[in-house]
Amino acid sequence: MSDNLRSFKCIDLPEEVDEDAISQYFSQHGDVEDVKIEIAEDDTLVATVRMGRPEQALAMLEAGSHVISGVTIAMEEMETDDGEDTFMTVVAQGVNASIATFNLKGEDHTLGNTVRYMLNKNPNVEFAGYSIPHPYSNLLKIRVQTKLGEAAVESLKQSLRDLTDMTNHILDTFTQQVDQYQESNMDMS
Repeated sequence: MSDNLRSFKCIDLPEEVDEDAISQYFSQHGDVEDVKIEIAEDDTLVATVRMGRPEQALAMLEAGSHVISGVTIAMEEMETDDGEDTFMTVVAQGVNASIATFNLKGEDHTLGNTVRYMLNKNPNVEFAGYSIPHPYSNLLKIRVQTKLGEAAVESLKQSLRDLTDMTNHILDTFTQQVDQYQESNMDMS
């Protein structure tokens, strides 16, 4: 987590939640500098929360699921290479964390289909799918439903670890084959 990363977005908030309720809830994790609620393009409520210090934001992330007005909301945040604060929002749409929609900004079908495939290989995942709401939206939505007792966010994290392992194996195998080819062609010279 970057030292300057302190903001998070919560989406699909219940209508009865106001800025004071969000500020009060997240203040248990540290100093809340700012809370803004806006209506998103899909007519859902979106809150942006800015914490006082990065370690406070990290504590909010490590707390896992958050329950505001009976709706479980979990979130993660990452930073782009250009230093701009961006986000991956994780929204559990129910009273438990086994059902979640993950919104990834700046991703497309390449990652969506690959992650969906990895999620569906997990025996604890009952459903995994993805969509791109609009070609120009620059947003990937991944929907995950797991067996009760298994958090959807944990299944996504495991699938991403598995995907990383798989791509590292492919890269290692490819590099070995290139090295072998170059060595065998050097001998012929």
